[in-house]
Amino acid sequence: MFVGVLLIVFALVGAIVLLVVGGDDDSGNGQSERVTQLQDELLQRTVVNPDLGMSVRRPQGWAQTKDHGVITVTSPDNCVVISLSAPADASGAGQLHDDSIALLRRTYKNATVQSAPDSEVGGIPTTADTVLLKDEKGNQIHILLSVGEGATNAYLTQVVVRDLACQGALQRAQLIASSIEYTK
Repeated sequence: MFVGVLLIVFALVGAIVLLVVGGDDDSGNGQSERVTQLQDELLQRTVVNPDLGMSVRRPQGWAQTKDHGVITVTSPDNCVVISLSAPADASGAGQLHDDSIALLRRTYKNATVQSAPDSEVGGIPTTADTVLLKDEKGNQIHILLSVGEGATNAYLTQVVVRDLACQGALQRAQLIASSIEYTK
């Protein structure tokens, strides 16, 4: 039974990865048009940090913060949190990735890190990892961490999922993640 539960967890983690990084581009222009149409219908607000070249669209009802160069978008039920930042120069993308993973491992001794398929986030190629950990209350947390190198900045995107049962928030998160733009 444990193996079956474990397989379900791995399948859900895979779904989270696909949620953010997307699938193959073989689906054609029709799907791209449908995604754009859904974004226009559901993502009514745009959060921008022009100095760092970051923007993301969000639905009404999702909270947003802009603090110390970090844009954070949070679902109404706090189930999904998406954070964008540009904490390093482009040349520091590799070190940013390594430092981010090391920080999670130091902070959460039980963190398990797995490589995820590299893909584009915000229009730039990224290196991605999934991180599974338990918070101080023993709740399972799923994180997709992605680092990409823009022309000027290294961009860090983090999607935190606190409960995989939040299907509505996960669907919105997919649209939100596909709306991210990194321009510097």
